[in-house]
Amino acid sequence: MWLVFLFAAPVATAAQAQLAARIAGTVTDTTGAPLENINVFVASSMQGTVTDGNGRFEIGGLPLGSLRLYVSAVGYEAQHEDIFLREARTHVRDFALVPSTYQIGEITVTADNRRWRRQFERFTRIFIGESPYASQT
Repeated sequence: MWLVFLFAAPVATAAQAQLAARIAGTVTDTTGAPLENINVFVASSMQGTVTDGNGRFEIGGLPLGSLRLYVSAVGYEAQHEDIFLREARTHVRDFALVPSTYQIGEITVTADNRRWRRQFERFTRIFIGESPYASQT
């Protein structure tokens, strides 16, 4: 009985591997320059990767059927493509990301010197001390 299970398990694993597809491609900017460290992932799954220094990516072990492939990075507009994987082969998809800019309102930075001075005096009293030697520190 155990021998049948031991021989059947590798056959099932090999059959599953033959039914898995891959997606590979390149991510560039609008000038055609490759983009590194761009997130590429399959929606509703734990499968994903980032692009290498040449903008290339590859995700393997994908089940046949429909999926949504997302490509995103900070500073670029996210893109997605719905793909139907009919065959267990490498499917090539390339993306050109468009830079995005965010407009924010005016920012004013102010300092509360009184509060800072009180905290500094407390720090000095606690960590430096109030002994005659404290003034030499």
